[in-house]
Amino acid sequence: MSDLFFRNLLIILVLIPLAGFSLTESPLPGFQPTGTFPPAAKDSVLIISEITFSGNRTTKENILKRELPFEAGDTILLSDFPGMVGKSRDNLLNTSLFNFVYADTVISAGSPPKASITYRFVERWYLWPFPVIKLADRNINTWLQHGDADRFTYGFYLQKDNFRGRREKLVLSWITGYDRAFGFIYEVPYLTRKQHLGLSFSTQYVKNHSVPYDSYNNKLVEIKDKRLFLKTSLISSLRLSYRNGIHFYHFLTVTRSRYDFTDTLLILNPNYSFPGNRHPEFFSISYRFKADFRDYQPYPLTGHFFDIELTKDGLDLTGNDKPNQLTARASARKYWEVVPRLNLAAGITVKRTLENNLPFFMTKGLGYENDLVRGYEYYVIDGQDYFLVRTDLKWNLLRQKVGNIKALPPSIGLIHCRVYLTVFTDAGWVHTNRLDNLNMLADRWLLGTGVGLNVVTYYDKVFRLEVSHNQKAETGVFLNFVAPI
Repeated sequence: MSDLFFRNLLIILVLIPLAGFSLTESPLPGFQPTGTFPPAAKDSVLIISEITFSGNRTTKENILKRELPFEAGDTILLSDFPGMVGKSRDNLLNTSLFNFVYADTVISAGSPPKASITYRFVERWYLWPFPVIKLADRNINTWLQHGDADRFTYGFYLQKDNFRGRREKLVLSWITGYDRAFGFIYEVPYLTRKQHLGLSFSTQYVKNHSVPYDSYNNKLVEIKDKRLFLKTSLISSLRLSYRNGIHFYHFLTVTRSRYDFTDTLLILNPNYSFPGNRHPEFFSISYRFKADFRDYQPYPLTGHFFDIELTKDGLDLTGNDKPNQLTARASARKYWEVVPRLNLAAGITVKRTLENNLPFFMTKGLGYENDLVRGYEYYVIDGQDYFLVRTDLKWNLLRQKVGNIKALPPSIGLIHCRVYLTVFTDAGWVHTNRLDNLNMLADRWLLGTGVGLNVVTYYDKVFRLEVSHNQKAETGVFLNFVAPI
């Protein structure tokens, strides 16, 4: 399970009890024009005379200008102006550099009229050194099911966001305890003056005492050895990115993967790895295209999203002929405002793998990370291909509130939150080539429905408490920490 929830929960538990905290209702900051605003006659235009920024003590102005759909001196339709200013604010919020973004405008009379825009920011806190707590499970729900306190992993995590004020990211991690991990990430989103090309490098070394070696009745079967590390992996990636305009992204990634498995894993499951190979090593190359038009990416209410990724595992650069597989994964999502405070979301995810004899450690269907049918959080449905549909109807139960911890700087002292009541329905299908009939939920439609309470708060954090029911007539209460769609 990701350690992000525990790091963010630690921050909130430390901040909220401090003196001076109070909640007041605040609408989402957005387009609020001031000054004289003439009626928008058909085909009438407006000139952007000046764009200024305030509150960006760390962030460079060229990073901010990159997110704007206009620049000083542009002539645009007067009727388009409010929407473009609102969209520019959404773009700036989606950089994850700010907790609040305000757009103040002054319209001066003239023929044509001129607009002066000032963007005001409350920057985030960019350096986070803190302890890490992780669980050796797929998600917190599977850990809560057996509550094994020995399955904690702990360590230290240092993250520097907006490094040098250029939206770069530097991450160092050192993890010990039940499992061991060492990691490094460095991201440079813009290498060129035009801010189109970016580059990132990551490497992670992981050693596991507990390893799922097979699945039985759609539950992972694990082996544990507190003395020996049963699995060791070293995965390094180099990614080149290209961002065309505001909404379109391209990513090309080359990855080197090296694994070491004990003999025990291959004895327990001869199909865990490639035949007779305890030390698989291979290169992969992937291409991903993303079109992102969501208003607020961590918890969208309006807009749409599409992405597709092609991955080729096995380039024969190490002299091995395995693996040799091509995987395609695509998703599409749409978000509507039905009426004020009531929103609908729907998403489709499809995965197809052109290889029939995948080893177990490379086979993942539904039930991993956020790809699951709600109501089946306790299960895994292993397979080569899957289809997943999700729908959410959400009611804004609590409008945005802003809390002020006066003893702290605004970057961490201003806390906002919203609460949504949701009703959802999910459906999924997984195809598998396994012939042992031990994966009973594969090759059949799965359906889950339920209700939930979602809390959206600052630093892009989402907390979901959901009650769901599946086709096995099981009802459960589940926790999740990302938006479902």
